[in-house]
Amino acid sequence: MPASTTKPKSTPKPALKDWRHDTLARMRVLILQTDPRITEEQKWKKPSNPAGVPVWSHGGIICTGETYKDKVKLTFAYGAALADPAGLFNAPGTGATRRAMDIREGEKVDAAKFKALIKSAVKLNSGSAKSSSNVSGKAKSTAKVQPVKLLSGGNPQIAKGDGDAPVQAYIAAMPGLEARCLPADRCRDHAQRAEGEEGREVELAVLRDQRARVGS
Repeated sequence: MPASTTKPKSTPKPALKDWRHDTLARMRVLILQTDPRITEEQKWKKPSNPAGVPVWSHGGIICTGETYKDKVKLTFAYGAALADPAGLFNAPGTGATRRAMDIREGEKVDAAKFKALIKSAVKLNSGSAKSSSNVSGKAKSTAKVQPVKLLSGGNPQIAKGDGDAPVQAYIAAMPGLEARCLPADRCRDHAQRAEGEEGREVELAVLRDQRARVGS
């Protein structure tokens, strides 16, 4: 009888350690170590990315973490307003408001310099919230409260000559609604196209964050 020609089953190759996963995990630890008030959410889950995109926030979005074929990208929602003496922001095409850093295989980000950047982002967000609160308090104390006629859509009818005092009074009278202000360049910023679907989701999240800050 001829010898069997059946080939032995090959042993499955062990799963390779993904450097992108390790890199993002390290950056996550650094972010959360920097300030215990920072929160993390996993957003935009989908079949091609079931884990979603991590979003770190405190007083607004600080940054997001996206993985691509050749890099890990950390996008800072208001990076353009942050000092970056270490030159960590190295990604092109981030628009007028955002800034991003690309980390490629084998690259290591200086922990102390990165934490300093995170602290600056937290301070920026906290300062914006405080400034908004001060603007609201000032409006409440200086605005002359007068009856405001509401239009059919629920918006106040304000004559041009009345200035913004009636508007501030109307806002002050609404429970939980505050007058919020941002530098004009942030309000006018139009997010540019980013890499992949995750990048577009980040752009939309930043725009929503901006609108929330101005009370839209």
